[in-house]
Amino acid sequence: MPATTRQTAGPGFNFEDLTSAWLVSKMLLGQRLQGVGTEGAILQSQTSSMGWIIDDLLVSTKDGASHLAISCKSNVQVSRNGFPKDFVDLAWKQWKTGGGSMQNNKDCLGLVTRGRHPAFDPVWADITNWVKSSDEELALSRIRATSKHSSIFDSIKSPHGSAVATDHETLRLAQRLIVVPLDFQLDQSTSEDEAIRGFRRRPGVRKQSPPSLRSAWRRFQAPHLRPQRIL
Repeated sequence: MPATTRQTAGPGFNFEDLTSAWLVSKMLLGQRLQGVGTEGAILQSQTSSMGWIIDDLLVSTKDGASHLAISCKSNVQVSRNGFPKDFVDLAWKQWKTGGGSMQNNKDCLGLVTRGRHPAFDPVWADITNWVKSSDEELALSRIRATSKHSSIFDSIKSPHGSAVATDHETLRLAQRLIVVPLDFQLDQSTSEDEAIRGFRRRPGVRKQSPPSLRSAWRRFQAPHLRPQRIL
């Protein structure tokens, strides 16, 4: 019998399982996820066979009209210089080919990382806020006003040193990129605490004690016990 993707992909899959369970807890709480809003209802994994290029995890609305495609990595990945080249390459390929059911005007591409980068996070937060503006020239002028913002922006525009898109094309892709730093498998994980709070909403576990809730949450991380359709 040939080895499965899960069997050959290594320890990162444990972090992916934790991320999957965290996403389910967010959906159970009705919390907003970029790309699907509060309507996320379906979670799928390893979706390359469906045409998705960013294919670790896929959150979809119940009617399949909106998606959040996720690359899940068990390290920090980002830096003060921006995004990792391999993720940017996949993002551009996804964006330009429309693999899967990608809709550039509404779906999002996510990078889930383990841990935060203190130099990246506030600068990327500025950029994501600025690119929401309908005035692209204003957004670009703000980004180009400082070297630290330009550096992260250019890691998307020119992942290998040469530009693969214009500033305006890069801005439109940046509008659909999200970075989600989680701290699973690190000491005093706030991500686990957040997930357990959401898990408390599940029928049958609401009145359990905190130790019982934590135990139930850990059992819930097993992929074969976790539902694909959440709501």
